[in-house]
Amino acid sequence: MSELKNCPFCGLSLEHIVSHYKNRNGNEVTEDYFQHPLNDCILSTIPSEGFRIGNCGKDIIDWNTRTVLPRFTEAEREAMGNVI
Repeated sequence: MSELKNCPFCGLSLEHIVSHYKNRNGNEVTEDYFQHPLNDCILSTIPSEGFRIGNCGKDIIDWNTRTVLPRFTEAEREAMGNVI
């Protein structure tokens, strides 16, 4: 498994969590995921269980892929209604 990059917003490492429990049907369940620690980061404001990604190749690749946002001039932002 590839290494997980830190949060692009606050720089913290995501916490690796593995939990085992029985669901309401009595089946054993294992959850293996990464969760953002609680702090003042935008990703900590997600309700309920917080921001999580699965411990699988696709989720890790998606998390580690950083998109460079285009730079817009003031005139371009105004033409778009200042939504960016």
